[in-house]
Amino acid sequence: MKHTPLPWELDPQIYMGGYDHTIPHYRILGVIGGKARRTVADVGQWADHLNAENDARFIVHAVNSHKDLLETLEWLTDEIGNPAMPNSPSVDAIQAAHAAITKAKGE
Repeated sequence: MKHTPLPWELDPQIYMGGYDHTIPHYRILGVIGGKARRTVADVGQWADHLNAENDARFIVHAVNSHKDLLETLEWLTDEIGNPAMPNSPSVDAIQAAHAAITKAKGE
């Protein structure tokens, strides 16, 4: 799947949108070509959606954690499936898994 390169970040500038420009919007930015920042997504806050800022932060956090989680799970499954080390993942693989989990939890 092709997507805007990582990492993504939350634009520190909140902008007001909507027809009357009174609705807070939170932009998620990606970096294109190492320099230019581009809006990847826009999360708007509405009367029934008061968690827009937290939702935008969660999206950024989840996207930026994805690669580490995937690589670590692939490594762990390779370690567990290694016939030379039956059912015994390496200490490094386990430490990497804990680090990826901590990052995903935002700790």
